Amino acid sequence: MTFDDFLSYVKAVDDYNKNNSDYIKPFHEASDWTTVFSIAVSLYVSEFNNLEEIFDDKISEKKLQIWHKTLKALEQVSAYNFINEDWKTLAWNDINLSLLNEECLFFANGSWMYNIWLESDPSKVMNCVPNEYPTFRPQPSVLYPATYPVMWGVLKSSPNKDEAIKFLLDMTKPTMAENWVRNTKCPTGIKGNLADASFGSDQYENFASHIKKTYGSSTYKISENSSLIFGSEYSLEKNYFMEVISGELTADEAMAKIHERFNSLGLY
Repeated sequence: MTFDDFLSYVKAVDDYNKNNSDYIKPFHEASDWTTVFSIAVSLYVSEFNNLEEIFDDKISEKKLQIWHKTLKALEQVSAYNFINEDWKTLAWNDINLSLLNEECLFFANGSWMYNIWLESDPSKVMNCVPNEYPTFRPQPSVLYPATYPVMWGVLKSSPNKDEAIKFLLDMTKPTMAENWVRNTKCPTGIKGNLADASFGSDQYENFASHIKKTYGSSTYKISENSSLIFGSEYSLEKNYFMEVISGELTADEAMAKIHERFNSLGLY
């Protein structure tokens, strides 16, 4: 999905809302977990040509220029009432079923949502289709915001340590990895045949296989801070993505604040 594709879908929702009473939003957000940042990160990293540029742990003029372009894109999206106006008063638990209930078009989160939705309403889960995040370029990005968490460990003082280790060794067999993906629709770091298959049994397994084939290990766990943009030394500095996509600031106003802040630090 290119950014132009993404923008056209958002505009289509806005056009639909102007002519219909059953109102939906392109995106639902909550104040305690602003998942829309993953869209901004995907756009941002898609402008780089290699991983070294992205993970160069310092602020640079190129990074600021690309972040400005990203904010400009978010500003375009904000013109079509992209997120719910009450997002500041909502928690993630208030909105995590919004896609399942057809209250929004997009919902940004991990593949574990399948398990949450399955528990809520199994009949609607297969109406949802996973997509890659949008990028500025039509070709695959050099980095994709996706990862899998470490799920288990054995404490060295565990009373049944040997049995627990045996259990985990059993869980790391390729057949178990395949069952894990098929049952949870979540990726695993354990290699199974499913990762090499052309298709799975449904859209969730197909998507997991596609991401694995396309990006391999070139994936990145999204942080809520600004480290990817400004470097770890300035990771807590505001990047203003939420202010722009919610329509509170323009991209130029946001960048003026960023430059003013770094000027005060003697950097720009």
